[in-house]
Amino acid sequence: MFIRLTITCAYIALFTTSLFAQAVVRYAEPGYITISVSLWGDIRTPGRYEVKEGTDLLELLTIAGGPTGISTTVEREVEHIFVKISREFPEGRRLFFEHDLNKIIEQGEAYPQLKTGDIVVVKVEPKSRGINWRNIGIMVSTFSSLIILGLNIKKIL
Repeated sequence: MFIRLTITCAYIALFTTSLFAQAVVRYAEPGYITISVSLWGDIRTPGRYEVKEGTDLLELLTIAGGPTGISTTVEREVEHIFVKISREFPEGRRLFFEHDLNKIIEQGEAYPQLKTGDIVVVKVEPKSRGINWRNIGIMVSTFSSLIILGLNIKKIL
């Protein structure tokens, strides 16, 4: 299955098939020079985006619906949001930008502007929940099973 999503200001065209989902999103007003950027990873709508020249990382992430795993409640569900941007240079493709998005927000740094051909990869690291009752139950159950197994093996021998 193949999904193609084209957005141009006021219309949306969506074609679906069964196995693969790929979005090609055109998000620019007519008459603007556009760039093509690929967005992969833990993002609500990954795919290829055609956006106006001068679009920065924040705008692209906003157009794509933001990273996955972020709740709308006050308590955030993620610890870190890592973003890497790979860019083509005369000597070949290499990593241009690598940063924790939370630190950019906290420090008020500028978001990098995107260039045509950029590949943006987003990785969300969930918040560590530590030991909870469910984990304790699993550990007790596993330990009990091992003891019973050991006693049954001892009876056989």
